[in-house]
Amino acid sequence: MIGIVLTIPFITAGLIRTKPVQEYIINATTTYFGHKSGMEMHIGNVDMIIPFRFTFRELWIKDHHNNILLHSNNLHILLKNYRITNRTIQLSKIALNNGFIAINKYIGEDFTNVQLLMGNLSGTKEQETAQKPLSVMLHNLQLKESRFIFHDYNTPSSGNGVDFQHLDFKGINANISNISIIETNIQCDIISFSCYEKSGFNIQKLRSRVSITPQSIKLAHTSITTDHSKLLLTISFLFSSFDSFSQFESRVFMNYNFNYSKINSIDIGYFVPAFYQTNNILTLNGKISGTLNNLKANDLLLQSTGMSIFEGSLSLKGLPDIENTYA
Repeated sequence: MIGIVLTIPFITAGLIRTKPVQEYIINATTTYFGHKSGMEMHIGNVDMIIPFRFTFRELWIKDHHNNILLHSNNLHILLKNYRITNRTIQLSKIALNNGFIAINKYIGEDFTNVQLLMGNLSGTKEQETAQKPLSVMLHNLQLKESRFIFHDYNTPSSGNGVDFQHLDFKGINANISNISIIETNIQCDIISFSCYEKSGFNIQKLRSRVSITPQSIKLAHTSITTDHSKLLLTISFLFSSFDSFSQFESRVFMNYNFNYSKINSIDIGYFVPAFYQTNNILTLNGKISGTLNNLKANDLLLQSTGMSIFEGSLSLKGLPDIENTYA
């Protein structure tokens, strides 16, 4: 009898890996997702070690315009615990290899495809009110050679530099820990992050403690190494909603606290067109705050090749149009 009991887990594991059972699980999962989200999901193959480990191969989701929202050759999920009573999911690890995520805001629409997806999965307002919001705790997220794009098709491309309405990050490799998602608030520790943006801006390594709410993005204890610069600083962006980024120059309030950071004007040029293709190394120490078109600096030290260019406080109005910028 004991021998029979001990063989049950192995028999169960074997059955789960058989083709008929896998096809049933895949069909049940994709059908439920399609009914709940209004979008199409495809899973080529699934490998499960119940109850903790799942591997999905050739997984993709198409949005309401039949465009790919998410694709992954291999998605590994290690489930630590699921507490139904308090609607909390605890995950040990998610690994996304050769992943692709496309967030699109289509012409004439006030929401992105991801906002629509999350809204559909959350259910009706009556359902949201009746139950506690779902919380997700993830110990570790790993991304390998992945790609992220964001396009707002209501806004034309701005040309050279990083265009916040048309982003395309390739070669994303990341190791992120202690991820907490509670309602619309996100916190995490970025252990390492690297990527290449289509503008040419290349992040070799980024480390930070990140906090995101519907009205703010904060990066504490941050170090950023690019092809040309090395920054040590804290950053915060304050805004009324994420739609403010469509008018970044005037609607996003920034706070930078630089700690003797070395920045090349080549990198500044990706965000301020007047510096595009210039090549000067600057050392920054101090605080800069305000919107891009109305910046103020306090206790700022600005050096170039070891010589002080400026020390003190100043105000700049008019950026990113450098020709019409004045102090």
